Amino acid sequence: MMLNTRLIVVSLGIATMLQFVPALSAQAPAAPLPAQILTAKKVFISNAGGGFDKDLWSGNPSRTYNQFYGAMKA
Repeated sequence: MMLNTRLIVVSLGIATMLQFVPALSAQAPAAPLPAQILTAKKVFISNAGGGFDKDLWSGNPSRTYNQFYGAMKA
């Protein structure tokens, strides 16, 4: 009897979650890019800094900026 109740509850839970699967996979259409971005020959990249919690992140505060800058140079 207890197993049947659990099975029913789990089945209803799964059926409820399946309703939201199509909504999760739907993506918004891509926004159009301005012509200035498509024709640009130079970009300005700035490091705005921000809070850095050494207990949450490894490396130094500028690691993300350095990695991004290196990827843009490549």
